[in-house]
Amino acid sequence: MNPSSTDLSEDYSAKAGSELAEGVPIASRDLVIEAMRTVYDPEIPVNIYDMGLILELEISEKGNVIIGMTLT
Repeated sequence: MNPSSTDLSEDYSAKAGSELAEGVPIASRDLVIEAMRTVYDPEIPVNIYDMGLILELEISEKGNVIIGMTLT
C-alpha cells in the first residue's frame, strides 16, 4: 500500500492506568484541560489544547477520560 493512501479514519486508542477505586474523586474537566495545556506540539511552541487539536473530551463516572483529537 502506498503510504500516501493510508486510511486515516481507523479508530486508534491509547490506554494507561486503571479505573479509580470507589470513593476516589475524578478529575474535573478544568483539570484535564490544564493537563493538556502542558503538552506541546514538538515543532510549534503552542500546546495541543490552545492550538485547537482537541475535538472531544469526555470524563466517565469511573474516571476514564476520552479525548478525541486531530493531528497537525
